[in-house]
Amino acid sequence: MNWCYLSLNPNAINLIKENQDKCDSIYLYQNPVIFELDYEAMKINNQEMYEELIKEVMKPSRVFKNPDYDYIWRTIWR
Repeated sequence: MNWCYLSLNPNAINLIKENQDKCDSIYLYQNPVIFELDYEAMKINNQEMYEELIKEVMKPSRVFKNPDYDYIWRTIWR
């Protein structure tokens, strides 16, 4: 069995878990199934950056620079 290619296969996660010692870690790290994103922690960690970004985008000097462009509508509905 070619463990290099099997390490890349997202459908073989159960086989990979049972045979971790045989898997090639270089290829294994390219397998998207092994990562689980913690979206709640990401939201908490990026809250300060998000608030600063909104403050910068919604500055009156930026919002009213081009009167023909509706910045507020674009920010809310994107």
